Amino acid sequence: MFSTAGIASPQKSHFTTAAALAAILVTGTGVAESRDYRSSVNESWVIQQQATISNEVSAQDMVTRVLGSFGLAVKDFEPILGVKRAAIYNWKKGANEPNETQFDILKELHKVALNLDSKGVKIGRLAKTNIYQNQSMIERLSSSNIDIDGVVEHHNLLVAKVLKQRETFEKVAETSQLVEGDSVVVVEG
Repeated sequence: MFSTAGIASPQKSHFTTAAALAAILVTGTGVAESRDYRSSVNESWVIQQQATISNEVSAQDMVTRVLGSFGLAVKDFEPILGVKRAAIYNWKKGANEPNETQFDILKELHKVALNLDSKGVKIGRLAKTNIYQNQSMIERLSSSNIDIDGVVEHHNLLVAKVLKQRETFEKVAETSQLVEGDSVVVVEG
């Protein structure tokens, strides 16, 4: 039979290290004066953990950033994330969370999105049809190891292309009388 006769029990006024740490991490504040509990936890580790928690980004925030940064439709992310549009919309609303694999892909897309500047341009179908260094943008994003620099470079080229087309169309519209249904062909050279 197990006996507790020789074991000293802690006083009720003392918190355990785990309880104090949990209180600090959850609330961001201490629950008691340092004299009220004993800790062997390195203070810098606690500060590091607080910083890690405050820097985390939710799936909801990542989806919002990714959708806003790439200039693509939600349906374009279906094959990349391996889900239907409804799931992506639910993540964006915070109605549910992606699984671990989808979350990892979303984190990678978010890293890329932080480096993009779409300048308000929707690149749309160019992400599927424009081939740069033997890959479309969608193929680059679907890769198991996303090359962030390659995606950013490709994205910048697509944004520049759309802006050039827009500029050319505006010049043509200023100099000639366009009728609804007219086509404007842009020849790049």
